Amino acid sequence: MENSSFDTVFSLDLQKHIMSFFTLKSLAKCICVSKQWASLIRGEDFAKVYLTRSVDRPRLMFMVSRDRTQPPEPEMSWFHDVCENPSMETLFHSVYLKEKEEPLLSSGQQQLRISYVQPITCSALRPVQGLVCLHLDNQIVICNPGAKTFRKLPEVDGGNSEVCINCFLGYDKATDVFKVLCISLYDMSETPITTYQVCTIRSTAGEESWRPITCEYGHKPCDDGLFIDGVLYYKAERYSDKARVIMSFNVMSEEFSVIELSEQVSRGGHSWDLVNYNEEIALPAPVGYNTSGLQMWVRDQMGEWLLRSIPIPPWKQTVEDKPFYFVGNINRTNELVFTDSPSLGNQNLPYIVLLYDTNSGDLRRFKIEEVKGHYVETFVDHVDSTWLI
Repeated sequence: MENSSFDTVFSLDLQKHIMSFFTLKSLAKCICVSKQWASLIRGEDFAKVYLTRSVDRPRLMFMVSRDRTQPPEPEMSWFHDVCENPSMETLFHSVYLKEKEEPLLSSGQQQLRISYVQPITCSALRPVQGLVCLHLDNQIVICNPGAKTFRKLPEVDGGNSEVCINCFLGYDKATDVFKVLCISLYDMSETPITTYQVCTIRSTAGEESWRPITCEYGHKPCDDGLFIDGVLYYKAERYSDKARVIMSFNVMSEEFSVIELSEQVSRGGHSWDLVNYNEEIALPAPVGYNTSGLQMWVRDQMGEWLLRSIPIPPWKQTVEDKPFYFVGNINRTNELVFTDSPSLGNQNLPYIVLLYDTNSGDLRRFKIEEVKGHYVETFVDHVDSTWLI
């Protein structure tokens, strides 16, 4: 066929379908082929097709804080200018989660390292729709870990020892935009001063800016939050009575509300992490050697807190005499994911992941040799995304 090409032989829909199987690294190369391919890959329609396929190929992401092991990556040059001779680094390591694969998580590995100098710390929010929000002192950055691309947001006022900055990332499906909620707290007086701001991030780079918003519920955030179906949730301490509550923030309407904890939940759940369990917020207890199962408080669609107990018969035969932590479930495989303690202490020790299949009753144990550090966080809801490519 004379003068035939990928563009002329295949329809636009078929081109999108074929490219949806490409890795992010391959798509980044395709962007350089032609303006037409770049427009297709960066288009809103292709982003939806790619994300839909990515959901069927879930990833497990580990965020590792450790001593720096290698020279800083060139992609982080925007941060190296203000961070000379970095001594620490945060590693993002993600892999496809395949059913019954041995060894676990051996395919599709992606890694990104961010170097920094203490006392600056690098914290990251749970991934949302394939993106991660990085918080480096008073610098907020939106990152696509798989593509190793970034978008810096305007600096937030404060970021010193007297001002505590908390950030939360959410996605508004109706308008196809991400939003970062930033709460700055000056807590050096009897009456804390709190400011609330929002920054909207669109697919095409623009002049992002922080917009002030109001919140009638005075509170202090206590964790990095959880995003479920258009709503951000995070644990907080209410100023008025020092009670522990869960705050919710509707990403589309930008309105706050308070979720009260029942007396039973309050008695035992202060130190429990906020987890996404079947698209509902849950407060699970650590699972120890003598517990032989998972217990957690789950808030149902009617707003009631229910205690769920999931026995795991082979637990004692599989784990060591130490606690494991429930970090979420994988709907596609009906598996519960448990991880080692986030604070490993010795960064030479391998990280342990447990997967419990609620259908078959199988409990699988894996050592993740690539993940070693002083502190490790695990996220089960990461996907590939073409945002920021």
